[in-house]
Amino acid sequence: MKRRCLFPVTVCYLFWACLSFAGTKTYTVEGEITFNGTGNIFVSLVTEELFGKKYEGVREKILVVTENESGSGRIRFSFDGVDTGVYGIRCYQDENENGELDGGLFGPTEPWGMSFRHDRPTRWPTFENISFEVIEDVRDLTIVLK
Repeated sequence: MKRRCLFPVTVCYLFWACLSFAGTKTYTVEGEITFNGTGNIFVSLVTEELFGKKYEGVREKILVVTENESGSGRIRFSFDGVDTGVYGIRCYQDENENGELDGGLFGPTEPWGMSFRHDRPTRWPTFENISFEVIEDVRDLTIVLK
């Protein structure tokens, strides 16, 4: 008798365990970018491993700046389905529409910004300067392009 009762309980437990692992929780990372220039804005969600890389594995969105958004100098961004982890946001405004952040002798020549935890550093930022932990939805990021 006891053996017959144990089998359905075991099957139910295994089924529940499979559903628990298959349904990994993901989150939303969103915020607002303020800008003064013209042109589309490229926004990338990066991990520490991808921070210095150009396109390999980087989650990137291109925000098309409409006339209304250009007038207000503000645009919203959102990344859905983000796994738990440590991330940073880097972005730039492509003023000359070539799809790249242009640079000169002293750094970028187009407006750029990152998810700084504090004020913008005087040297080129490290991942530690821009990182934040995702353990729940992140909805209040503000990035200023300069």
